[in-house]
Amino acid sequence: MEPWVYDLVRQADLIWLVVEHASSLDGLELTQRLLLAKHIELVPWGATSADGAAVGRVRKPALLVVTGLDRPESSEDLEILKELIQQPWSILPISTVDGRGLEGLKRASFQTLDLIRVYTKKPGKLANREQPFTLRRGATVNDLAAMIHKDLREQIKFARVWGDSAFDGQTVQREHVLADGDVIEIRI
Repeated sequence: MEPWVYDLVRQADLIWLVVEHASSLDGLELTQRLLLAKHIELVPWGATSADGAAVGRVRKPALLVVTGLDRPESSEDLEILKELIQQPWSILPISTVDGRGLEGLKRASFQTLDLIRVYTKKPGKLANREQPFTLRRGATVNDLAAMIHKDLREQIKFARVWGDSAFDGQTVQREHVLADGDVIEIRI
């Protein structure tokens, strides 16, 4: 592996460990061995360990992505992999040929990273559902405003929200916590 790969892995919040279905166990073990040599330990996302990372080692949550879902023998190979791996990895099978499994990979990644998507609208207009803003769960109207423009945070008078975090059209203050799928109209 190139040296920059290790730096990228150290900085990432989530790793996709992508292996080909026919050699998935070998790919998993080889990647783990190479990263451990650089003091990086990949652990299945959601796994808990009482002892945590060893001194001087960085632990990174990972999703195990197995390619080749479009191949006829892939389901049998996946069952064998589940039996042979030592840790309880969540296996996300995908096909890069026909796109199967990619939607599940997107959902799993969003869930794992604890992200939400929110949409904005201008007063009297429809929401822009083409370009959502992506924020960490727990983000507020203030956080959204800062993401839109650095000066907008100070200019907010209030916001109106449609979605799960408020009743439709409810007026909220800048500390209001947003939910996935909310539509926000910021008033200055």
